[in-house]
Amino acid sequence: MPSFKKTTEIISVILIILSLSACSLRTIKEQSTRFDKLAKISGKVSATYKTDSPIVVAVLTFDDAKIDIIKQKLVDGNGNYQFNLLPGEYLVGAYIDSNNNQVRDQYESAAMHNELDERFTKINLSENQEFTLPLLEISKDQNIGTTQKVAYSRSKVRKNIGRVISLDDAMFSKENTTMGLWRPFDFSKKIGGGLMFLQEYDKSKTPVLFVHGISGSPTEFKAVIEQLDRNKFQPWILYYPSGVPLAIISDYMLSSLIKLQSQYDFEHFQLVSHSMGGLITRTFLREHEKANTNFNVSLYVTINSPLYGMDSAAIGVKSSPIVIASWRDLATGSDYIKAAHQWKIPKTLPYHLFFSYLAGEDGDGVVPLRSQLSLSLQEEATKIYGSQASHAGILAKPDFIQRLIKIMLSPNL
Repeated sequence: MPSFKKTTEIISVILIILSLSACSLRTIKEQSTRFDKLAKISGKVSATYKTDSPIVVAVLTFDDAKIDIIKQKLVDGNGNYQFNLLPGEYLVGAYIDSNNNQVRDQYESAAMHNELDERFTKINLSENQEFTLPLLEISKDQNIGTTQKVAYSRSKVRKNIGRVISLDDAMFSKENTTMGLWRPFDFSKKIGGGLMFLQEYDKSKTPVLFVHGISGSPTEFKAVIEQLDRNKFQPWILYYPSGVPLAIISDYMLSSLIKLQSQYDFEHFQLVSHSMGGLITRTFLREHEKANTNFNVSLYVTINSPLYGMDSAAIGVKSSPIVIASWRDLATGSDYIKAAHQWKIPKTLPYHLFFSYLAGEDGDGVVPLRSQLSLSLQEEATKIYGSQASHAGILAKPDFIQRLIKIMLSPNL
């Protein structure tokens, strides 16, 4: 049972929702329910000849005027791919990106999904449909073409992969992070977010990827990042709309890191996550293990993470007039959380778990200890660290920062 304080907070959130204008309520509900309609396309691509060049899979829309590439990603090390899409008609193709520019040039071998001798076969996705395509093979001399104009409409979140940015950028305003929770589609269109750098890439320095939680942003890690030894580490940040299903974020993490590894050839990186970011990164690690990538995770850290869910999110899903998609995953006992714990963190991965508590509270004022610190998590962790601090306040505490940086310097100690 949630505490009286937690119940009061839930009621407050519901009252805030009810106090919004009819226009705002319609927008929030429309954007939150849009995720209920998402369909999935997956499959595998292979080349019929030996090539060291990356393979890109693209999803296209089409009309009489043009063909538009709306999404594309590199296949993983096993040749697999997956896209989450709204219902509609699509084409799927793949190409050998020999110059690694994420654009299909005329001389690059390519193939399209086709059936019954059609040149291009349309895929008509209905709500919630999961469509698995047959193996798509690319031959060396295969070179598809079209008389129609082909456009690349890459979203901001794709364009921002590897973009160098400052934590002082207006992108990280509280207004934008709030938009990401309540109106995630507006956030994706206007802000984008993404997996970004805080300095130019330097192969001599270890990347450290920071992943925030619900209603948060990378600025919450500012005190930690300011203390990093920039001669040894280069900070990367993930900024995402926290109202979306968590699997979409972990999938974006994986595809973005595959792209960056193809571009920069890094061998490993460290992963530091706070709050709900711990659930996202746990799923990422599970999928990364399957993907046969060319990079490893050399350190994994979770900080005050609700790894066994939140009762408050479960009550919100049951009682709120509008349900945010991420609440469903965050709720205690959700299918997402059950799946996350069917997989175990490998003993070869240094996993350092931080938790905190407040006097008179069941946990850190937000996440109860039973969710931060279950017995199974204690068995998985390399080391565990507890301190008296609030849920977000821990990230600015000097003793926490000192301990975290010491771990980053020696993950296996």
